[in-house]
This record gives sequence, structure tokens and C-alpha cells, in this order.
Amino acid sequence: MKKLAATFFMAWMSFATASDERFSMEDQGKFFIEQLATEITQAERIVVTEHSNRFDTADPNADHTPIIYRAHTLDTAEKTYFLNTVNALDPETKNGFAGCIFVPHHTIQFYSQTRLTSTLEVCFECGDIDWSGLHPTQPWALVGGVGKLINKIGFATERDWKSLATSR
Repeated sequence: MKKLAATFFMAWMSFATASDERFSMEDQGKFFIEQLATEITQAERIVVTEHSNRFDTADPNADHTPIIYRAHTLDTAEKTYFLNTVNALDPETKNGFAGCIFVPHHTIQFYSQTRLTSTLEVCFECGDIDWSGLHPTQPWALVGGVGKLINKIGFATERDWKSLATSR
């Protein structure tokens, strides 16, 4: 089991530290902020969901259809708040990563008309994200900034996810 965990950790670290080679490591956070701000600006609709994860269940290897606890489409004021929050982030590039398993319970989907353009998954437990839009390394401040949006729209960054999933 320890060997499997070590193998998983090393594979995860090589994935997590992958960055966009077009930019120096120190510029990655700034580039990430610019790209996310562009995505927010261009999105005609932004939907935030709070949902279960397969690791909330007794058997994380079983098929899992996420339970959507809440979904919220940002209004104009909330979209502006999100954009302003992202633009105000400290651009210092993240250069350390948690050794925990990525277990996101929040997803932000960006739409142009009816087409999904990108998805940003957030794990507040380990402080990491997975964004389908781009792959520069995120700034340290990103998860905290997204947390401000999550709280503003009435969602929670921390909950007893396992109990919530098993109570449904």
C-alpha cells in the first residue's frame, strides 16, 4: 500500500508541477490571472455548483454520479465581483503543492451561449484547482479568491461532505 501511495504521489507531483513552458515560472501566476479574467469577461453565463465527490462514498472505486447540492448562475454584480477579485489577486506563482488527494466539491463552469467553454474545479481541502481552460501554474492566492466568491453566493468552502453525501 505504501508503494502504491508513493507511486501515486510522484505521479501527482509531476502532473501538479506541469506548467506552461511559454512563460517563466515566476510569470505563470500572472498569466493564469490574465487568462481567468479573460474567461470571466467573455463568459455569457457562469455557473457555480457545490457537489459530492466519489471519495465521499464508502467505496470511492464504485461508479459515482455526483450529487448536486446547489447550483447558482452568477448575476452581473456577482460576475463583476468575481472578475474584480481575480484581478486583485497577488500573482505570485504557486510553487508548492499539497500531498493530499484532489477531492473537489465546487465547480465553476463558463459558457458562451449554450456551449461550455471551460470548467474550473476547486478543492478547498488541499488548496488546489483543475482548470480545463489552461495549464499555467496558478497563483498562491487563487483558491482564497475563489473562496470569497463561494462564500458571497452563500455556499460553503468546508462542510461534512461524507455525511452530506450519505444523507441523500
